Amino acid sequence: MNGESYVNNVMCQFSVKTLDLLVAISGGSYRTHNIQNDLILNASLSNDPNEPPNNQGLILEWDCFNEDHKKDFCSNEETNDPVYTIRKEMLTAGTTLTITLQVQDAYREIWNHTNQTIYLTDNNTMDIICIKNCHKESKVSDPIYIKCIPYADNLVWEIKNASVDSIRQSNTTPDVFIIKPNALESGQTYTISVSNPTDSRLKSEYEIKMAPNLTRGSCMIKPTNGTRGQTHFNVKCEGYDTSRELNIDKLVYEFYQIDDPSGKETNGSNVSVSIGPQMLGFNYNGMIRTMVLVYEHVLVKIYDGYGHQIEEMLNVTLTDLEVNK
Repeated sequence: MNGESYVNNVMCQFSVKTLDLLVAISGGSYRTHNIQNDLILNASLSNDPNEPPNNQGLILEWDCFNEDHKKDFCSNEETNDPVYTIRKEMLTAGTTLTITLQVQDAYREIWNHTNQTIYLTDNNTMDIICIKNCHKESKVSDPIYIKCIPYADNLVWEIKNASVDSIRQSNTTPDVFIIKPNALESGQTYTISVSNPTDSRLKSEYEIKMAPNLTRGSCMIKPTNGTRGQTHFNVKCEGYDTSRELNIDKLVYEFYQIDDPSGKETNGSNVSVSIGPQMLGFNYNGMIRTMVLVYEHVLVKIYDGYGHQIEEMLNVTLTDLEVNK
C-alpha cells in the first residue's frame, strides 16, 4: 500500500514575559530597634513569581550604611538565607542605619532591590514586627502574623476600626498576634497597637494596609456568531486594575470554553453530562485570537497578585458545519 506523507512547517513567534522580583524587608521602610537585642533583617517575603515556591533560587546581598553613608559591618554580605542577623554587640545607640537589600534570580538575569532605615536606641522600647503577609499591602485571604518584642505576660493589643476578639486567632502567646484570614476588609487601613499596662512608656503601633479588590473591566468576543469548529473568534479584555504598591500590576487571564454555564448538559437519554471547562490559553495582556470553538460559552478568569479573582462569561451563537451530501 502506497502512502503519502506531508510536512507542515508553521512559523510561530511568541514572547515570554518575565514578572519583576518582589523584594521586601519585614518592618516596612522605617523602624526603631533597641540595641539590647540582635537586629534581625527578614526578607522571607521576597520571591520570584516566575518560579515555583519550592524552586526559587534567590541570591540576597545585604549592605549597611551609617549616617555618613559609609558601608558598615554588613558590606556586600551575600547569602541565600532570607534571614540575616546582626549581633547586638555591633550596634551603637543613636545611630541611624540604612539597609539595602538586592535580590537576584540565580536562573535568569533579573534583580530588584529595596531599602530600610533603622534608628538604634538603648531606651526601653517595644517593637511590633510583622512576620508573614507583610507586604506594603497585605493579602486579605491569608493570615497576618505579627509579634511584639520584648516578650511580656501582660501585653494589651488594640486595633482601630475593628474588634480584637473577632479578628485575632485564639490560643497564641501574649506576644504573638495572628489575624485570621478574611477578618479584615479589602482596601482598608488598620492600626494595631500593643502596650504594657505596668509601664506607660512601653507602647508601639503598626499600620496594616489591606490590598484592594480587583477593579472590574470588560471583555468582548468577536464575532458573536459563527460555525462550530471553523470560525475564528477573538477575545479582548481591558479596564481591569489591581494594586501597584508592589508593582503587582500583572494580571493573569485564563480562557476556557465550557459546554454549559450551569455545569449541566443533557444528552439524548436525559442523562446529565458535563464536559467541564476546557482551557483555550492564558496570558498577561487579556487578549486571545483565532480561537476555534465547539461550545457557545467562553469563561474568562482574571487573577491579580493577591489572589483576587473576577470571572466573565461570554456567549456566542454557533451553527453546525454543513456537510455536502
